[in-house]
Amino acid sequence: MVENGWITLSGELEYEYQRELAASAVRHLLGVTGISNQITVKPVLSVTNVKSDIQAALKRRALTDADEIFVSVNGKTVTLTGVVHSWSERDMVIDSVWNTAGVSDVNDNISIAY
Repeated sequence: MVENGWITLSGELEYEYQRELAASAVRHLLGVTGISNQITVKPVLSVTNVKSDIQAALKRRALTDADEIFVSVNGKTVTLTGVVHSWSERDMVIDSVWNTAGVSDVNDNISIAY
């Protein structure tokens, strides 16, 4: 829907990155003054699958201390705790979680130990 230059996006997608890409695709169109991104991320049926998908993604991305990141899943919300050694490691962990199907919210409780 478009009203006075504002675009409202709605619907459901499987991944957070798809939600972000939808907003990104219309952000620079002529006449757009703002975006209200109300797209939701569909829940995944199994909390166990979400947790194991996240842990597998952390190991695939070669995070050296993947075992030091603890993942808790409650519905569509993922809580991360643990310690990483740099901001880039933290960002990689957060990106891995956001790119997991069914995740709609991330609580970042990760500490950085220099």
